[in-house]
Amino acid sequence: MSIKGRIKAFREMSTVRKVIYSVGTVAAVVAIVLLVGYVREQPTRTFLALPEGTIELSGMEGDESLVKAVRIVNTPAARREGLRNVRPEVVSEKPVLYVYRVNTSARHVLTDVRLPLDIGFFDEEGAIVGIFHGAQPGETVVPGERYRYVLKASAGYFAESSIGAEFETVLRPDSLSITVASR
Repeated sequence: MSIKGRIKAFREMSTVRKVIYSVGTVAAVVAIVLLVGYVREQPTRTFLALPEGTIELSGMEGDESLVKAVRIVNTPAARREGLRNVRPEVVSEKPVLYVYRVNTSARHVLTDVRLPLDIGFFDEEGAIVGIFHGAQPGETVVPGERYRYVLKASAGYFAESSIGAEFETVLRPDSLSITVASR
């Protein structure tokens, strides 16, 4: 039916039918809006269900150490999803530690990431092999060396926490503790 035909049919409807038709249309629009909101928030819910843990970071000399709470990304599916469409404030609350079973040289593509990130790459011994400050959404980050762990946090976190090659930071893999989220 053409648009003109639909308008004519609507005009010929009784008042009760017009109200029912209008309420049905509004209900359909509201349902679509709610569904879109649910779909947009699903990455955040999935992210919040990741296991949590702590990791110790220290200077090469072991003078000072920091124990940091992190979300753990340690499955292929979780690594593929990463931080895509996760709300920025959720990422800002707690850094994310990607854990690989073996050394890798995979690139990290920041597709659909909603905030700039500090990204540190660490080898199996915990030494920094690459660090990027303020990597922008849409960027592809490649450390240039093989790594076992990747620590991602909101931009500025590394400077605030004195994490970086200039601070001779070492990630202590043996300090990693993981607890499964109960959400």
